[in-house]
Amino acid sequence: MTRPWEVLVRIAFGFIALRMALSLPQYSLQLAAAGAVGQACSAPTYLGICNPYVPGTFIKVSEKGAIPVLGTWYRGPAERAGICPGDKIVAVNGIGADVGWATLQHELISSAPTPVRLKIQRSPQTFEVTVPRVRETALAALSGMKFIHPASTPPEASVGVADYVTEEDVRSVITFRKRPIVQLVPDRREPSPTTYITGFGALWDEQRHEAVTDYIDPPSPAFAAGLHPGSEILAINGRAVSSLTRDQVAKLLSPTSTKPISLRIERERQQQTVTIVPVRYKDVLASIGRKLTRFGPAPLTCPD
Repeated sequence: MTRPWEVLVRIAFGFIALRMALSLPQYSLQLAAAGAVGQACSAPTYLGICNPYVPGTFIKVSEKGAIPVLGTWYRGPAERAGICPGDKIVAVNGIGADVGWATLQHELISSAPTPVRLKIQRSPQTFEVTVPRVRETALAALSGMKFIHPASTPPEASVGVADYVTEEDVRSVITFRKRPIVQLVPDRREPSPTTYITGFGALWDEQRHEAVTDYIDPPSPAFAAGLHPGSEILAINGRAVSSLTRDQVAKLLSPTSTKPISLRIERERQQQTVTIVPVRYKDVLASIGRKLTRFGPAPLTCPD
């Protein structure tokens, strides 16, 4: 799952292998339709390039040495090609990873849709593939997401959010985060396969006993319910938030079954009730053809 509100250093990369169900021309057309061309500069900016062409996976930046693959964009080229979390990039365009990230990033990131050659290590194998690059916005659109760049923030501060989220939603979260004593509730932890999840978290103001919705993970029950970040939570299962402690809020938002959670919220000065029906984490992953491995969520074809 995508973490919209966490600050992560990430570069997306993806490629097309011969075993893809779609041909490269067909897939390129899909990406273009999903927003690969002509996007406004609300997208991430790398090396001074707004909405650059990148390959389609999340990586852990290393100063020198092999670059670990942390995950792949859902429905992106890397997933379709069979790249897995736990793989390592050992060379880009024939340049070994030992030269360091300062050099290698110029090989991965491009202002043009040119392909990139990646040498991948998946113990005990090492193989090389030629990877077409696509825009960041195309990858996000395939996942039901988009990028928003809040005003008065640096170019790299673009936020990945569900496609129905507005800039005002994002501003509401940013404003709430500036309060003196704000905590995430419940605590963010990687769930086990059998953990029941809602797919959202809240920000808690300890001084005022107020809470707003924070991140929304697509796909998830919260995403399916259309819950917006930045919405003030007035009541949970009929209990006024103003009368609760942080621990009580955390418990109410940490399901142990499929019992629905009722949220009375206020957004844009309008109150409404949203019902979230928790599901097991493994079922959410299965719905998008993924499973939980020792490296994190991965396509079903990846090693456990």
